[in-house]
Amino acid sequence: MADGPLGTRPVCGTKIPRWLLFSILLQSAFPVSARVITVPPGGSIQGAINSAVAGDEIVVQPATYYQRIDLDGKNITVRSTNPASSSVVASTIIDALMGGAAVTFSGAETNQCVLSGFTIRNGRGTFGAGIVGNGTRATIQYCVITRNEAGNSGGGLRQCNGTIRYNTISFNSAVFGAGLIYCNGTIQYNTITNNTADNSGGALSNCNGFIRNNTIRGNHASFGGALYGCGGPIRDNVITDNTSEDTGGGLAGCRGLIQGNVIANCHAVFGGGLYDCDGTIQNNVITGNSVENSGGGLSSCDGTIQNNIISDNQSSIWAAGLNSCNGTIQGNIISGNIATSSGGALDDCDNVIQNNIIWANRATRGAGLAYCDGNIRNNTIWGNTGTSGNAGIYTCHGTVRNCIVWQNTPSVSQVYDTTATYCCIQNWTGGGAGNISLDPRVVNAAGGDFHLRSDSPCIDAGCRISGLIRDFEGDVRPLDGSGFTRGDGSDYDIGADEFEPPPTAATHWSLFR
Repeated sequence: MADGPLGTRPVCGTKIPRWLLFSILLQSAFPVSARVITVPPGGSIQGAINSAVAGDEIVVQPATYYQRIDLDGKNITVRSTNPASSSVVASTIIDALMGGAAVTFSGAETNQCVLSGFTIRNGRGTFGAGIVGNGTRATIQYCVITRNEAGNSGGGLRQCNGTIRYNTISFNSAVFGAGLIYCNGTIQYNTITNNTADNSGGALSNCNGFIRNNTIRGNHASFGGALYGCGGPIRDNVITDNTSEDTGGGLAGCRGLIQGNVIANCHAVFGGGLYDCDGTIQNNVITGNSVENSGGGLSSCDGTIQNNIISDNQSSIWAAGLNSCNGTIQGNIISGNIATSSGGALDDCDNVIQNNIIWANRATRGAGLAYCDGNIRNNTIWGNTGTSGNAGIYTCHGTVRNCIVWQNTPSVSQVYDTTATYCCIQNWTGGGAGNISLDPRVVNAAGGDFHLRSDSPCIDAGCRISGLIRDFEGDVRPLDGSGFTRGDGSDYDIGADEFEPPPTAATHWSLFR
């Protein structure tokens, strides 16, 4: 059968022309290489994008380009000559002259599209000003995104769902999400500073991807000075010196895991560090935050709050440490917080408060705990100062068990308007099952070491707490540490620490078998 006409599709039973078959095989063996397109100073970046095809790389020479660009769904790389060089990035500028968004993506781009190594400035738009992503999954990296203005949302970046990394995002403004908004990919290793939102999310708003290893500093908003409404994991960030005119100097309304962050020196009216964040909050350092009303460290956070250092926060009225946090609060070190009125450490927290070390806090009354009506158990409440004479536990009408309440000053009022059992309370004469007033004998209270010494009367002197099977640092409880029957016989210790006896010789040698 003869070959079909050139350009026609062979039908079943016909032969493919030899020249066409050879061409197909040749292209498969030697694919066309991606091109590198160079844009010289004064050239058109958009013109290069228009001529590019998937896989091409556009390299832009240092200069200021007064133009706006649109990636138009193309999976290409657009970069400066050396994206890792701060001097090259500073001198390779896309300036939109306030004429619209500086960079626009169609949203069809995949992670094979990369924007890298530019200073992107003077964008202006209603919904997105610096970079408008429209849902793009392009990678945005090594850029300085600065001085862009959005009339509504997304001063710096809006709807960018790819990886956003190693950028500096600063001095952008919007009503919502001045730095980034609706960016749901991984946001990591960025410096996000000095952005201002009239309403919410000075740095980030409603970004639901993984937010990690960023420095987020000096941002401002009415709600959520740094982060607002971010629902993904927030881990290992440094979040400092952010301010809110209302709630959440650091974070507000963030529902995901908040772990391993430093949240420091933030300010608000309510919730200086965090406000209304209901996911698990763990292993953070929350320090030096302040409020004009309540919740210097945390306010209205109802998830599990555990293993944090919550220290040196201040409130002009109530609750310098935690206010109205109604989840489980456990394993935290809460120290050095100062409230002008009540609740130096905790105020109005009504669920489970256990295994915490609460020491050296100050307030007019209830420098340790005030108005907390939940289950208060196995805490060490030590060395707190109340100027009105009620320093340790003040008006807590829940269940108070297995707590050490000691050296709170003035010492005549360690516990006020509160019923306690199986506690070790200094100068206690109020009765109650299992309460003792013997020196608890901790290792070094002045140095903040509240482990029980081997001769402590608190060892095995508590009562059984169903479901409480670890102490403040994760050691198993209960554990027979004295060899005597004390408390209710369950071998639960009093205080945050469960004493562990040193291993016997038999135990020691068994390790080598």
